[in-house]
Amino acid sequence: MSPGVEGRRARQRATAGRAPTRPGVRLLRRVWRDPHLALTSALALPSAVVGLVAGGPAGLGDALRLGVAFAAGQAALGLVRQPAAARTRLALSLLRLLVSLLFVIVAVEVVPEGRTLVSLYLPIVAVAAILGPVPAVVLVAAAGFAYAVPVLVHDGLAAEATLRGIALASISVIVAVSIRWTKGSLDRALAELRRSLAAGVRRERQVTGLADVGAALAATGPTPETLDMVVGLLATRFRHRYVALFLADGDTVRLGAQRGYDALPTVLDASRGVMGRAIRRGRAVLVPEVGLDPDYVAADPAVHSEIAVPLLSEGELLGVLNVESTAPIPLDTEDRRALEVLADRLAAAIALGRDRQRLAERERLARHLVDFSAAISATLDPRRLFEAIVATVTDVVPAEMMGLTVLDPATGRYLVRAVVGLDAAAIGAEVRPGEGMAGRAIRDRALVLSEQYELGDVPAPLRDLVDAPLGTAAGVPIIREGSVIGALSLVRATGAFTPAEQDAMRLVAAQAALAIANVLLHAEVNDLAIRDPLTGLYNRRYFDAVLEQLLASHGRDPAGRPPLSAVMFDLDHFGQVNKLHGHQFGDLVLQAFGRLVAGRFRESDLVARFGGEEFVVILDRTTVTDAERLADEVRRAMASARFEGANGELLHVTVSAGCAELEPSEPTREALLRATDVALFMAKRGGRDRVVAQPTSVRLSRRAARALDTAEPAPGPSPEAGPTRLPTGGWKR
Repeated sequence: MSPGVEGRRARQRATAGRAPTRPGVRLLRRVWRDPHLALTSALALPSAVVGLVAGGPAGLGDALRLGVAFAAGQAALGLVRQPAAARTRLALSLLRLLVSLLFVIVAVEVVPEGRTLVSLYLPIVAVAAILGPVPAVVLVAAAGFAYAVPVLVHDGLAAEATLRGIALASISVIVAVSIRWTKGSLDRALAELRRSLAAGVRRERQVTGLADVGAALAATGPTPETLDMVVGLLATRFRHRYVALFLADGDTVRLGAQRGYDALPTVLDASRGVMGRAIRRGRAVLVPEVGLDPDYVAADPAVHSEIAVPLLSEGELLGVLNVESTAPIPLDTEDRRALEVLADRLAAAIALGRDRQRLAERERLARHLVDFSAAISATLDPRRLFEAIVATVTDVVPAEMMGLTVLDPATGRYLVRAVVGLDAAAIGAEVRPGEGMAGRAIRDRALVLSEQYELGDVPAPLRDLVDAPLGTAAGVPIIREGSVIGALSLVRATGAFTPAEQDAMRLVAAQAALAIANVLLHAEVNDLAIRDPLTGLYNRRYFDAVLEQLLASHGRDPAGRPPLSAVMFDLDHFGQVNKLHGHQFGDLVLQAFGRLVAGRFRESDLVARFGGEEFVVILDRTTVTDAERLADEVRRAMASARFEGANGELLHVTVSAGCAELEPSEPTREALLRATDVALFMAKRGGRDRVVAQPTSVRLSRRAARALDTAEPAPGPSPEAGPTRLPTGGWKR
């Protein structure tokens, strides 16, 4: 808004509410304020005094009539509407000065002793000098001519009259020059005062604008709405036509807010333009005349000057503030300094806002990490742990798809153990090192990122389970004591993973590694407590405890004590095997037989290594006849198995078995195992490599069974002679 418009509005506000002025009153005010009428009236006053003194009442009357006539003429000219053109207004003012000059010329001739009034030319010349050099020259010449003509007519070239004319002309020139010089000085002082006032007003607007900007930033922070308001304040308070604020987003500078432009690129090319130069130099750039700057990129042909100020915080570029002006007066160093102060405040606010955002993000991540740690520490069951990991990781790092790959210690393969956002059929799929994000993380042993993760990057076994397209992906290895025991893979549709989220993924992987290692260790310890470390079958301690529970529940069965049988296996002449071929070979035989027994019976059957080369199986709801049949299948399979000895020869080892069924009259662990042991003993005494089942009607004590040892053995080599090696590599009593 221009000062003239502001002044007019101020006058309108000042006169608002007053009673309307009548036309006559307005006319009188206009006449009263007419400077030319005032000048003519002032010239008439000394004329009347001279007329009264020199000619008495008659002279006074002549002077008054003359003054009234010219005053009326000036009043009539004052009623003429002022023209808009400056030259026309100057010509009208010059005409009215000539009217005043004509009044003096006539007064000199009409008023008695009128020659004494020639000094009245000087005020007219002074007023003309105020109007400008041209009116001053015209009036000095006219006044000199008006003085000289009457003198030449009456006195000729009289020396005295000539001297008076020269003096009058000299004085007129001196008065005109002095007044012009004085007016010029006053004009320059007034212009300087106006510039100072304008600068003061501008500085006041700038200070007020800076205060408003600071208050807004302090109240809400550098939100998009606040930054848009800041740009609006620059446009209104600082009166800049074009204002643009660009903010740094990584290596890209994007448009944050703008005023005045019809269209601006959303991404700034920092390699060109005045803003690009400010970014590259790291300091403000002032261009007083954009037409002379080779870097200027035109946004509007009416732009005259431009200022670009980078937003910096500890050397980091946060953005750039740009102002373009169409005003005839170019932007100057004062504007640049004001924008630099504003840029500093903006940079500080943006940096503080980003720090607050980072702190808030880290606080959120820390809170979720605590929840994650609590969730994965709440169970020692591997399946539940894997499900808890994938369910809570997405709370820490948002992702639409999540997978957990864990090393299988038994096979050495990496298998998918839990998923989120993916079909459950993916569980159990193998992930090879280098395949997919999890495979790359396992191979590289480091966090890997992909901003364009596509279907072709997914491991082959999982491609049919994924709907393309994918998006941004990350893989982080799970490392425990230098070994990669798994990996986490995350995929989301949009948005790169921030540095804080990448740090969180590493922390999550470290906590997951500890939890997985603890669970696996716990499972291993449990296995060691209940399983035989050599064969993997249950051990004697676990067997005894479970058999007691099984017998207790068997006695409470409402079906009325269903059958329950036991089989005791014993490898024939195993001591001689160890002695002749070594304990390592013996261990291989035990392991092979353990796998054979475990594979021949049901998962519900209780299979255990009873001790040394003895193995026992408890078959619930199975008669002794069925137990004998199953035991004989095991015996035949063992007899047909071949083992490679230390020297490469093929060997075979036989097994004997005894079977018994739980007696309803004595349903105890001791009775069942005693009967089974007796049957095994009978199989051994019967020649080995056979199965003996004790009928349910036979109740033979262990002492009676031992008495059989004194009986004559079956025909053939005596037991004391030791085993005889067969050509096939086996052994036989």
